[in-house]
Amino acid sequence: MVTKMRFSALFLMAVLSTLLAAYRFTPVQGMNTFVLSWSHAILPLMGALFGALGSYLLIIRSILLLFAMAVGFKVQLFFGLPTLFASLYWSTESGLLRIAVPFFCMILFIVHPVGFYAAPYTLFWLIPIAAHFYTDSRLLTAMASTFVAHAVGSVMHLYMVGTLSSWAWLKLIPIVVIERMTLGLSMYVAYRLLVKLRALAYKYGYGERSYNL
Repeated sequence: MVTKMRFSALFLMAVLSTLLAAYRFTPVQGMNTFVLSWSHAILPLMGALFGALGSYLLIIRSILLLFAMAVGFKVQLFFGLPTLFASLYWSTESGLLRIAVPFFCMILFIVHPVGFYAAPYTLFWLIPIAAHFYTDSRLLTAMASTFVAHAVGSVMHLYMVGTLSSWAWLKLIPIVVIERMTLGLSMYVAYRLLVKLRALAYKYGYGERSYNL
């Protein structure tokens, strides 16, 4: 019964993420081939649903999908890795991940010649570090998750694309606030809906209380 429930949840997530991928949210600055979509508010919840296994299934799905789309390796990385780390934030309470990843991203960004002059941009990544100490708040977890994705994606953009100046990074700060607040709140709403669906499934005899949600 639990296996059936998990496969049903996995199928639902696959369908939702595929449908929501068609609704674009905002382009990634400096990368015409990559656009954030509403699926980025759903996919990190694989970590909440299936734990670490769900996170790794997520990146396998992303790579296979993008190979099928015949896009470049760089785009595959941009599509998969930030979302993977966002999902892992949901799946574990380990400080090694929740603190070390955003902190390491801050260091990598600041030591870069361009990133050094845009250092205030990295202050966003203190959010997942602080949220680690408030594990009871799923809203904070959602916000932290999307900022982990932001940290990983920004560092990858800085080192692998490098099309933005220091001033351009700083001008993105108000855009990032709106973008990440929207994604974080959407992720939290999606999480609450999954909790409700989980409760209904349990009520009618599907699954068990030990389910990750």
